Amino acid sequence: MLLMSIFETMRRLNGVATLRELGAHRRSVNRVVATGALNRVGHGRYALPSAAHEFVRAVQVDGVVDCLSALRSYGFTVRGDGTVAHVTVPSHRGMRGRRPPGVRLHYGPIRRHLGVRVAPPEDALVRAMSCLPYLDALSALELARLVPGAPGVDVVLAGVRASNRSLADDLERDLDVASRAYEETTARLALVAAGHGVIAGCLIPGVGEVDLLVDGRIIVEIDGFAYHRDRRPYRTDRRRDRRAAHLGFAVLRFAWEDADPQAICAEVADLLEVDPRPRPFSRRIGDAERHEVGLLRAECLARRGTQVSERAARALEQVSQLTPHVRPAGVAGD
Repeated sequence: MLLMSIFETMRRLNGVATLRELGAHRRSVNRVVATGALNRVGHGRYALPSAAHEFVRAVQVDGVVDCLSALRSYGFTVRGDGTVAHVTVPSHRGMRGRRPPGVRLHYGPIRRHLGVRVAPPEDALVRAMSCLPYLDALSALELARLVPGAPGVDVVLAGVRASNRSLADDLERDLDVASRAYEETTARLALVAAGHGVIAGCLIPGVGEVDLLVDGRIIVEIDGFAYHRDRRPYRTDRRRDRRAAHLGFAVLRFAWEDADPQAICAEVADLLEVDPRPRPFSRRIGDAERHEVGLLRAECLARRGTQVSERAARALEQVSQLTPHVRPAGVAGD
């Protein structure tokens, strides 16, 4: 009965626990350890052999899984090294003894989600905004909406603003929750910084949702890795591209490996240079669709002159290795 109680507690706590959390006598726990069914990972600290490494590291330092590690455990899409465990310990506590390998320590208030040794999603997102490189953080915030039960953008920005107002202001300026991938985010920001009017996740009649509509004339699509493994989306996109051509749109389609933001900007600029006027509709297009497309073009043109933050501009320079003196037209000053 005691053995069952120990394992039930371990599973409820994501496979890690202290002796106090187990509520068992040390001698009883040691007998389970001797069977190999439980690992001792520190003084009075235990883990199931199947426990995720980030939870093992958290119990070893008596902290909580946080930041990128917590977000991944909830199903968020975040960039960064998944082999590093992000763990938060109280601000007042220094690390005694040797720090376990593969740990990125954060310091701050400790909160557990549903009693488990992991920070709540809103805490993890707020911490990730300061931990990640700026474009990675922005993309993670944009994609958070795809996770059921994720905190709202306003909640996260309020948490960031409490400790870093300028970062929160920049995130709010550059955010577009219609972006669905990191590559879309960087391409959108680069195009906006270059002075283009851009709509992300734009719904076009007869075509459907496209990644980016630029200046009301060019559709930019960035195909993810999974796209190349299935013929069905390939055929669907060929049909969509043909429909877009009838509507007067040019389509630039990039594989995700080729989605360098400045390369995308260069191709858009080249296409606009050789084809400076909007393409006409084909005779297949009715008046209602022409009207809808006209409204989209007007919205794109109205967005010209939108500015990205200085923080985003600097990050884009690092991504594309731009020369430092180049200042895109749509960059906000300090």
